[in-house]
Amino acid sequence: MPLTLIGYSGGAQMSIAAAPYLKRVLGGEIEVISLGGVMSANINVLKLGHLYHLVGQKDGVAGLGPILFPGRRQWFLLSYWNRAMRKGKISQIPLGPVGHQVPGGIMDPNAFLPNGESHLQQTIALILSILEGCLLVSTPPRHRKINNYQSYKQAEFNDYTYYPLTQTVDGQWYRPIAPWMGRLILPQPSERRQVRGVWFEVHHADRGYESLVGQRVMLRWANDPTVKNLVRAVTQDVHFSVDATYSSQYGSSIHPERLNHWQQVGPLESLAAPHPTDDLIVMLSGEVQVEQAAGSIPPSLQHILT
Repeated sequence: MPLTLIGYSGGAQMSIAAAPYLKRVLGGEIEVISLGGVMSANINVLKLGHLYHLVGQKDGVAGLGPILFPGRRQWFLLSYWNRAMRKGKISQIPLGPVGHQVPGGIMDPNAFLPNGESHLQQTIALILSILEGCLLVSTPPRHRKINNYQSYKQAEFNDYTYYPLTQTVDGQWYRPIAPWMGRLILPQPSERRQVRGVWFEVHHADRGYESLVGQRVMLRWANDPTVKNLVRAVTQDVHFSVDATYSSQYGSSIHPERLNHWQQVGPLESLAAPHPTDDLIVMLSGEVQVEQAAGSIPPSLQHILT
């Protein structure tokens, strides 16, 4: 169960320091809302789900943080604070012309902003919007690195479209490595209920099914109790953590971003989605059953695990 801690002034430091221990006991994500917090850089902010730092322009106490703790300064790139900033785990929310203590502070019900809202009302409204997941905080743009996959795709001969399906090879000199070969295509979210697997663009078909070459068929697991149990054991919801999103966007890692926030992702969908585009060519080993559907419904291949 997620937990949100609210710390005022030095209480923000105590909340962040306690978060790893609470996470170990409770097993859920811990978020911290800092109200003018004075925080050091040697506490591991990376252990948090997120830190929301609310600070006013006239808050001289919160401004002592970067002065007293050098790790909060930008040139200490490897401090916990700056690493968390780069990963988007810290959102700094300006409160306008607001101070630290009453009168004129974050919790003052008798000091008012130009829009007529009291300092306390603004603070409560921001806390509620954070707890309800409605607060959207813009993050500064970061430079994205070119990963190995993007470099690899720059060469035309590394793209499947470079090899047209109408082009065949001499069967006297070349032998297929499997009866069935083709390209995995991740279905659109609206197609998942119908496909119940993935699309499969047939590049090579077993004897008797040569007419399927070039067609897009549905690839599913066989309707077998043992296979169903194995598939069910590894089917799960996919939600990227902050670390996964950061490493995918700003590092050199390649993650199946198209599956993010999908529910009940099966192994076939997982195999089809590791790249940003549908360019994964595979072979089907083991028994494959072809089910010819009536009407305009595409045929399906039922693959039995071996």
